Amino acid sequence: MKVEIHRRRVKKRVPLRISRGVVAESVNIEVRIAADGAVGLGEAVAYGSDPRQNTPEHLVSAIETIAGDISGVDPFERQRIHDRLDELNAPPAARAAIDCALWDWAGKTTGRPVWQLLGLDRERVPPTSVTIGIMPADEAAERIDTWRDALEFDVVKIKVGNDRGLSADRDLVDAVRRAAPEARLTVDANGAWTVEQSVQAADWLVERGVEHLEQPLAPQRDENLRELCTQLDDRGIDLPIVVDESCRTSPDVVRLAQLGADAINIKLMKCGGLTEALRMIGAARSVGAKVMFGCFSHTVLANTAAAQLSPLAHWIDLDSHLNLVDDPYTGPGIDSGRLWPSTRPGFGVDAPD
Repeated sequence: MKVEIHRRRVKKRVPLRISRGVVAESVNIEVRIAADGAVGLGEAVAYGSDPRQNTPEHLVSAIETIAGDISGVDPFERQRIHDRLDELNAPPAARAAIDCALWDWAGKTTGRPVWQLLGLDRERVPPTSVTIGIMPADEAAERIDTWRDALEFDVVKIKVGNDRGLSADRDLVDAVRRAAPEARLTVDANGAWTVEQSVQAADWLVERGVEHLEQPLAPQRDENLRELCTQLDDRGIDLPIVVDESCRTSPDVVRLAQLGADAINIKLMKCGGLTEALRMIGAARSVGAKVMFGCFSHTVLANTAAAQLSPLAHWIDLDSHLNLVDDPYTGPGIDSGRLWPSTRPGFGVDAPD
């Protein structure tokens, strides 16, 4: 097989502010795997504080090394390829691009969409949420209107962790509730809250109908997660806790569930692609944890790749491509608030020449 690499700069229509900063644009890396007349597509998006992961240059370098190592391998030899990715200690985003390109290629080669190759039921796709970043409360209604212009939606994810404190977070949640009174709400702190803040916020989040609280605490602090979940249980507060930054790959799932987490957020750039995502889903089911699929600055390509597994998810947050002004890819659209996997072979995504 032949491996090609392309850089794609994309810009957000509305910059997204979370507790860790603001993202306005990104350079995403496209991988093409060509063999036997078919071309599979995958995308790598820089993620994390590790310099092996968080710059496009490092991702390109890693993918070039991988490409030189696997270029003569049959794309159907997935076990052999993944063994080499392990040996090369490939960054997760680079792994994701290679893995997804292999799945897309397999679908195109066999004439089947990937979700169908996996035997999934396309009719079970949940609606995708739309995201409201950290902003002054008086701007929330305008952002909701912007989303309404883009698509019909049922679920809104609200980013919290405002440096002005919990009162500002509460004002934003209230403003979104007023602007979208019929919407289902979720809240994501991206690790910005303490145990005390999370417990303090839990009561009013439940009062406002928030369905779950995502990553309230900084990752890699297991004792804090256990304490939070214990306090919520002791107080009889029914607010499911979803782990995101804390949960990267399948070995994390059981450990976090044992600490009290109710659900995991799977992102292809964290875990390394659809193959590992399937392992994470299996691990989650084994301990009764629910599953969400999320995104970073993904284009249609990466979000449509993740959508292949959306029939296995309880919640979907694959809206990043809807906030791009220059997405280079075309693929399945949003209908009835759902990102439906394509019925075309592979992912059903077209790339620029």
